[in-house]
Amino acid sequence: MQCTQCGHINQSGKFCVKCGASLEAAAAAAGANPGFPQGVPQQQTAVQPPYAQPGAYAGQAQPQYGQPAQFNQPNPQLQQAKQVANQFFNLFGQALKRPMRVSEQTNAGQMASGIISLVLFALLAPLTVYFLFKSNANGESVPFGEFALRPFAFMLFIVLAANTLIFVTLKFGNVVRSYKEVLARFGAYSVPAVAIVFVAFLLSLMDANLTFDISILGIGIVAWILGIGFTVYSYKSENTGGLDAFYGALLSIAITVLLVFLLKDVLSNIYVMVFRLMLIRVIMGGSDNSSDDDSGLSGLNDLLDMLN
Repeated sequence: MQCTQCGHINQSGKFCVKCGASLEAAAAAAGANPGFPQGVPQQQTAVQPPYAQPGAYAGQAQPQYGQPAQFNQPNPQLQQAKQVANQFFNLFGQALKRPMRVSEQTNAGQMASGIISLVLFALLAPLTVYFLFKSNANGESVPFGEFALRPFAFMLFIVLAANTLIFVTLKFGNVVRSYKEVLARFGAYSVPAVAIVFVAFLLSLMDANLTFDISILGIGIVAWILGIGFTVYSYKSENTGGLDAFYGALLSIAITVLLVFLLKDVLSNIYVMVFRLMLIRVIMGGSDNSSDDDSGLSGLNDLLDMLN
């Protein structure tokens, strides 16, 4: 009988005289596998661990070597947020250096960056006023909702109304652009205003000079209003008739200012308080005469009544 392990031919016996393998076990295996040729050593199949088997990570059941390795999949929402943030900071840095050139190259794909820019402007301006008043309130209560949240909602409305006004004005000039494209470009033109208002916000946190901080804030607001006109005028090359781009820019600025004036009662109390502080600092600063203080306050009250 030929040994299945080493191939040696044995005349008789139970074990191979060369390697000592059991000849009875070989005979039994040959009977169980009739198709396997006798005399050819069988190759043992190595059992691969589950991590090396095909489909090991496809959810197939694995043997005794444990669970398949798990890979952390990136969060799609987080990846999208990172992409939007990178796009905004890239646009912000470029538009701050060259507002005209960068703004005219914006498209609908940069709408998210434009929205962020406009929301920041609508948020930073009221927060600056809030911290200015809080640092000069002399212990008086300064409600955050009244001096920050309510003006923020008002500013968001003004921003949305201004973008809608730009879009309508362009339609009168026969400029074919989507609302998203206009929003992206308006947001890019608002970047310088956002930067200026952000400086005013930082100054308000550092208890800087009230008059100086108010002046910086005012410059930022004026820059934002001018951005409305620049946004309309930037489409002058696409104006094929109707309302001229120059008059469209002037009209959009005038309507925005008129809209703020008509809705000033929403924020009248807040702005009057800020104006009161500013006027007291400018007109009455350094005065030690109490009678002069009383007369000065009386004149300020008259002025504030006119502002109302």
